[in-house]
Amino acid sequence: MNVTRLIFSSVAGFLAYFVYGGVVTGIFLKKDYQPYANVYRPVAQIMKLFPFGVLSMLLAIVVLSVIYVQTVHGNTRWIEGARFGALVGTFMVFAHVAHNYVNLNIGPKLAVEMAIAELLQWTLVGTVIGAIYKPVLSS
Repeated sequence: MNVTRLIFSSVAGFLAYFVYGGVVTGIFLKKDYQPYANVYRPVAQIMKLFPFGVLSMLLAIVVLSVIYVQTVHGNTRWIEGARFGALVGTFMVFAHVAHNYVNLNIGPKLAVEMAIAELLQWTLVGTVIGAIYKPVLSS
């Protein structure tokens, strides 16, 4: 395992996650979240917990990178990362978005938008991890 590349790919995946999430959720879908403001914490409370959320996502993406490294053998490329990310994204759609749709009082339009955004976000993260991680060449 190439630990240096694992760290770089994790940090890059983490940055891609937050940039994509900030743009898509914070800008494009913001209006669609507003009717459900009572379902989510107020912004001031979110900001108090934000450092915990950032740290937990960084650790989650490090774990995801380790899983990628242990499951993809040979010469990794962005395409393997995209496939891996799409698989993770599909898992998140069913495990996270569908679960939230059942448990939170949100409408189907927002749930579908969240599902699409989540699938694309994790595909992007996997693509970045795959593009950056390179295994240690054995001699």
